Amino acid sequence: MVKALHVTGFWSGNFYYRGYLPAIANGYQVSNEFIDGQKQNDGQALVAKMDTVDVVLFQRPNYEDLVTLMKLAKQKNKIVVFDDDDTFKLGEGVVPQNEKEQAFGEKVNRVRIEALRASHGAICTTEFLAQELREVNQNTVVIPNCIDPDDEGEVDENKSGRLRVLILGSVVSNDDWKIAQKAIEKIADRVTFVLLGVPDEDKYTSYKDDMKFWRSLPHIEEIGNVVFGDYYNTIQNTACDVVIAPRADNYFNRCKSNLKFLESSLFAIPFIGQAFDDGLSPYEVNPQDINFLTLAKTEEDWENVLEDFIANPLKYKEKAIKAKEYVLEEYSIYKHAHKYEDFYKSLLK
Repeated sequence: MVKALHVTGFWSGNFYYRGYLPAIANGYQVSNEFIDGQKQNDGQALVAKMDTVDVVLFQRPNYEDLVTLMKLAKQKNKIVVFDDDDTFKLGEGVVPQNEKEQAFGEKVNRVRIEALRASHGAICTTEFLAQELREVNQNTVVIPNCIDPDDEGEVDENKSGRLRVLILGSVVSNDDWKIAQKAIEKIADRVTFVLLGVPDEDKYTSYKDDMKFWRSLPHIEEIGNVVFGDYYNTIQNTACDVVIAPRADNYFNRCKSNLKFLESSLFAIPFIGQAFDDGLSPYEVNPQDINFLTLAKTEEDWENVLEDFIANPLKYKEKAIKAKEYVLEEYSIYKHAHKYEDFYKSLLK
């Protein structure tokens, strides 16, 4: 077995899927135990751990201190691996809305490219994103996001008398909701929209217009960002009947994975996701997934699907129960963890 260490970046949720789960499944070390809200690495302890391994994976190394650690690992003759599940490509993946965002984006992009160049290889979630990373590091492989079957559960029962529609994370903002705006407005008086991951508008001023739309609806509940240790419990406590993920067809979203479908299915929550004209949305790239979720492509599709859901919620729940079985089997980290081991062995040759 390869001796490896997985190092967290700033975002604990990303590290859970991309670093922590594969490390636990394969018996690797992690930079720190997965403690609620813990995002920082202990530099001295990390250097000591590096001395005991052959491979060090850095998950989302978008910060200069992590690049410094990467270079130190190389000096110690360790194999260094870059991992990410998002694009930060300026002008395409990330479109700054003001000078402050532009300066931050330029810095992150510069650090990220430096990290890729310093790595012996890279891992990401989708083939579309891999094409971007290969512009800098040709030795990039795709390993999908996975789940831990032990995390499965059941969403709380909705006793409100009104169907509850959950919107997760980035779908709340980034204008993604606009493709489904008419459909959302049409059903707004019959459902409650639950927004999980509402952004800090003082920090991210470009989201003010997004929130203005959501707050124009008659029945909404807002939940801010939560530490990942509370994330699953928060989803369960929403007592939602469906998760919807409308997505604008743009470069950023084409780099996305099917993670929201996986998370919804862990709790047998019906999932309605976005389809693209060429059939390459995050919810279509794995053809098997399509059997266990519902797709909407156009504004009219969103209207029809949401009306059908309101009329036939049990039909969607039955599909979600099958989706849970499918995800627990096909996306279990224990089915895919060997891909990390295989890649590391290839780099050690």
